[in-house]
Amino acid sequence: MQTNFHKELYINMTHCDHTSHLGIPQTFGVFLDLATEHAESLGIGTKLIREKHIFWVTGRTRAHFYRKPSMTELVQAETFMGPGRGPRAARYYRLFTEGEILVEGKTDFVATNLATGQLERISDFYPAQDEITENLKNEILPLSDPTPRISPDFSEASVIGSYTVRSTDIDLGGHMNNVAYLWAIAGLFSSKDLDSASWTDVDIAYRKPCYEGETLTARLRKLENVTELALTKPEGEAAVLIRLS
Repeated sequence: MQTNFHKELYINMTHCDHTSHLGIPQTFGVFLDLATEHAESLGIGTKLIREKHIFWVTGRTRAHFYRKPSMTELVQAETFMGPGRGPRAARYYRLFTEGEILVEGKTDFVATNLATGQLERISDFYPAQDEITENLKNEILPLSDPTPRISPDFSEASVIGSYTVRSTDIDLGGHMNNVAYLWAIAGLFSSKDLDSASWTDVDIAYRKPCYEGETLTARLRKLENVTELALTKPEGEAAVLIRLS
């Protein structure tokens, strides 16, 4: 089973932000597209949903930007599977040109049964661990450093806006798509705010699913060289935590 996937990627206008460079939400959309295409080629994408009602749910995802490619640039894109245990596994991403790494990413995810809501062991359909280990033996894994902790207590943080989950945010799992959270947050910043930001690392922790019609509250706090945000559900629980540095 081919545990890595590679393709050329032309940076289109739809991939770009107002600076005509690959945007942050769009980057995570590229990661999702790569994972989807790879999973489909292995028979663990829509086939797994149809036949076993198993859906991949993102728990945490990260990206590091060395340089954001510009509109019309042709880059190489790759994703490769990491080891898994029980219901959990990891996936890595890399965008690069000859001799230059542009963006690296990592996603931790779980297999969930849509019919029962229970986690599913991946050993029956995921590539064998020894095959993954063999394919990774010469790889320097992106973002292998410890994941920073984001405190879920945003009760003292500033409220910067709200967002009502729309039908266009909903995915096959019936809840808000993981990339849609980034679009919701990004839209609360002005172009001027984004121009002055110098974020190279984006870290997102998904804690609670959100559904169409829910109104989420966006909260922000600034630490030394770090901006942290949360989208909280109506009852006050954090649905997603985001760390920008």
